[in-house]
Amino acid sequence: MTHSIAVIGSGRIGTRHFQALLKVQTPLNLYVVDPDLKSLGSSRNIYMAERDSRPHDTHRVRFLESIEGLPKEIEICIVATTADIRFSISESLLGSRSIHYMILEKVVFQRKRDFSIFNRSLKTLSVSAWVNCPMRVIPPYAKIPMELDPRKQVTMTVTGTNWGLACNSIHFMDFFRFLTGKGLLQIESSLTAPVPTVERGHFFEFYGEVTGFNDKHDTLEMYCTKDLQETSKTFEIDIQNGNSFHKTFIFRPGQIEIRNRFYPTATPIVCAETYQSNLTNIIVDELLKTGNCGLPRFETSALDHTLLVNNFLDSHGNHAAFKNQTCPIT
Repeated sequence: MTHSIAVIGSGRIGTRHFQALLKVQTPLNLYVVDPDLKSLGSSRNIYMAERDSRPHDTHRVRFLESIEGLPKEIEICIVATTADIRFSISESLLGSRSIHYMILEKVVFQRKRDFSIFNRSLKTLSVSAWVNCPMRVIPPYAKIPMELDPRKQVTMTVTGTNWGLACNSIHFMDFFRFLTGKGLLQIESSLTAPVPTVERGHFFEFYGEVTGFNDKHDTLEMYCTKDLQETSKTFEIDIQNGNSFHKTFIFRPGQIEIRNRFYPTATPIVCAETYQSNLTNIIVDELLKTGNCGLPRFETSALDHTLLVNNFLDSHGNHAAFKNQTCPIT
């Protein structure tokens, strides 16, 4: 059986999803959609390079400028557009195609109301959807909950520079939920004025801090500063669980260093960073085999997203870019 999988959006993250899909062993009909020919060309170039190294590849690939060229039935649809158009495109896809499963990039939507509308659409059409917050399925994080004592409080602290507080906080909020089994009840923030992103001027970033807690009084603290001298993002995640667990994960380009704080003189464990181009294929394989995957369900992630979006809107509601209850992050 050949499965039909579509990637909507061929930007930086979309091309990585596509690159990973080429590694799936099951024969696929792959569709990549993007109205921008340059972006579409990025995926085409990856395909040509991969095809040269895989002469017996069984995948069939089509590159499209519009979703109108998609088949009527799609087994898995990965929506990797920017957040400002993701809601309208996702709704259009649900209304015009028979889709079994969806994977949505984050930040999923920019308006709180879009989450409830889309959730109703999913339920009405019996479509299962997940959000690509993959820390919970990536080694070495996936097994951490088994090392924690649920009777003791968890404190998780994220600190660093240039790591994208606006666009990446949702990753850490989801990971916190994964570690503790509970989402945040509320969050507070102290943020700088919105700063236009370098690559996409109509989207914004913040610097500052976001903190929160769940109903077990576990706490999450996130701090992000701006460093004009440093172009790459650097950060660390410190996780403490009473006297049972205390490790720090230090992120540098391409690698993660793990330090056990109970043994400060021990040699740190160093492992390679897992990239999306080596991850989507694993998630898709699992979906095709079981109908499920380890990513957070849309309805669960929507709780964290709306909490975050509301906080950002409350903090910057008077800014011209945040009009109409729209939070211009992606």
